[in-house]
Amino acid sequence: MYGIALEILLSFFLLRHFGYSLDQALGLKINTRRVTFFILGLIVPLLYYILYKFTVACVTGNPYYFNSVYRLHDFISALAYIARGVVTEELLFRGAILYLLIIRIGSTRAVLLSSAAFGVYHWFSFQVFGNPAQMLVVFFMTATCGYVFAVAYNRTRSVYLPVALHLGNNIAVSILFSEDRRIGGQMLLKTFENDPVIPPAYIGLPLLLLHFTGFQLLIWWLLLKVKWLRHI
Repeated sequence: MYGIALEILLSFFLLRHFGYSLDQALGLKINTRRVTFFILGLIVPLLYYILYKFTVACVTGNPYYFNSVYRLHDFISALAYIARGVVTEELLFRGAILYLLIIRIGSTRAVLLSSAAFGVYHWFSFQVFGNPAQMLVVFFMTATCGYVFAVAYNRTRSVYLPVALHLGNNIAVSILFSEDRRIGGQMLLKTFENDPVIPPAYIGLPLLLLHFTGFQLLIWWLLLKVKWLRHI
């Protein structure tokens, strides 16, 4: 929490130096539109990953079941941990700096620069620096996520939508269907350690591509097609 408070304070003085306000950059003022952005941004990633993961489970014959030892306290602790990380990253990569970059160099270059920085940042946070193959995969997946988060910020000129998309994504991959030693076991477990069924290539390859790009492509398409997702 201290880190978030420090980021907000530094953002305030940085923006003030250039003649802008915190609300101009972050779009923090609550209104119906922004609340709706947040709710939809949270729901869409969760629905996407639930549909995708259960489809894969069906194809591989390895269904999920609820972790019987999982408790509400586990969820709250994990959610608090994830939320701190999401807010910290969004303030850094989709906050005052991105706002100033959009003004100075234009939205296209600013969004690309922000997404590239987001990808490089995860080399260190995921501790893969020095392993070229892992670095490439991590960069691709996180930079493309960073890209759609940055586009969401640019379209709405508020952090509500990118924060919600980021939070929904992380809840799905780190709480529902994954295991992160820093936050404990996941809510849903696979029935078998190894998948009993190996799907044919014409099914397995599209599922693999969706694993790496499905979420990003869905959000990018929605941001392009849904005209309501625009700043007013």
